[in-house]
Amino acid sequence: MKEKTNLKRIVSLCKWNIGANRKEYIKVFSVLFIVNILMQLISGKFKGLLNFNPSWHLSRSFAYYGNIINMVMATLVFLVLIIIPTMSMSTIKKKESRIRFLTLPATQWEKFLSLHITTFITTVASFIISYIIVDVIMYILGVFMGYGSETPSMFHVHNEVAPVAKFEDITPIQGIELTALIYILCMLCHSFFSFCGSLFRKHTALFSALFLMLIWLIVGLAFSMILPLVPDFEDKDDFFRDNNWVCLIPCGLFLLLSVVFYFLSYKIFKRYDVRNESITNL
Repeated sequence: MKEKTNLKRIVSLCKWNIGANRKEYIKVFSVLFIVNILMQLISGKFKGLLNFNPSWHLSRSFAYYGNIINMVMATLVFLVLIIIPTMSMSTIKKKESRIRFLTLPATQWEKFLSLHITTFITTVASFIISYIIVDVIMYILGVFMGYGSETPSMFHVHNEVAPVAKFEDITPIQGIELTALIYILCMLCHSFFSFCGSLFRKHTALFSALFLMLIWLIVGLAFSMILPLVPDFEDKDDFFRDNNWVCLIPCGLFLLLSVVFYFLSYKIFKRYDVRNESITNL
């Protein structure tokens, strides 16, 4: 009889993973702390501090808030869709850690979920906490340098992040269909890098990037052969604007590919061999 998924076991696995790999997560926090410092340095605020010119900075405060918050949100999306799924299996790439983890009393599905959940929570939390710390430090520096009327950028997130994105300039397709396509593309990106994280044991980021380039090359060649066969017509934009249902075709295809990548990611994880020291986990 198939054992049911137990939430308490998943939570216990997450706690065990954090405790057993705390040094790795401290390294992640350190890297993200440096990333946040670099974003502050290139956002425009630090230039005003170094120039000892409060009037210059205050006149550019709106640009600063927009720059830093946009960079923070873009980095967070990059982390969630690419870095986190790629890193999810990194804590068990060594033989000793793999033996300890795979012999824990839990099902393979629970172990698989716990790795993804732990990596997601620790990475996102590390990024947000490091951003807040760096933001407060920059605020304190600003106070000492004479920017007393300024507030940390974290209090301006709700003003700078647009709730709705507009794509009129790049595509005639609008409405719920385009929104669904964007979310499914995000899911496809996450599923692909989850698959790469399960597939590659060594140099995961490098081989994931090379694998993605290979797929883009194949897709590009396929489009270059298919597009000439599609008849061209003058009112093409009007056609897509009036027939948004066409967008559901790639939605269905990308959703199917996402499910396939998630399925393959779990299947590869189930086949993990503690004696495997090769580049891939196959």
